[in-house]
Amino acid sequence: MRIDSHGHFMLLRSVMRSTGPARATKHLAVMRWTMALFYLVAGIAHLYRPVPFLTVTPVWVPFAREVILVTGLCEIAGAVALLAPPTRKAAGWMLALYAACVFPANIKHLVDSIGPDGWPH
Repeated sequence: MRIDSHGHFMLLRSVMRSTGPARATKHLAVMRWTMALFYLVAGIAHLYRPVPFLTVTPVWVPFAREVILVTGLCEIAGAVALLAPPTRKAAGWMLALYAACVFPANIKHLVDSIGPDGWPH
C-alpha cells in the first residue's frame, strides 16, 4: 500500500473522494481517539496489573516484569502522542514498531490458549 506525501495511506484519498474531506477527517479523528484510548487503557493495565501480561511473555525475555512495565509506559506515551498533531505521525510509526516487538507475546498467548482438541480453552 502506498503512502502519499502527507504520510496518509492512499486508501485515505479514496475515502475522502467518496465521503468528502470533512467527513473523512471526522472518521480519522474518531479512529485516532479510539486507538489512543485503547493504548492508554492497555498501558495502565500493564502498570497496575502486570501479572496477566507476565503469563504470556515468552520465557526467553529477560527481566520480564520490567519489560512489561516499560511496554505499559510506551503504550501510554504512544496514546498521548497520537493526539498531539506534531507527534502524531511519529507515534503511528512507533506504535507499529511496538506492535511488531510484542508480537511474540501474542503468539505465545494464542498457542497457550489452544487446548489439545484444537479449540481455545
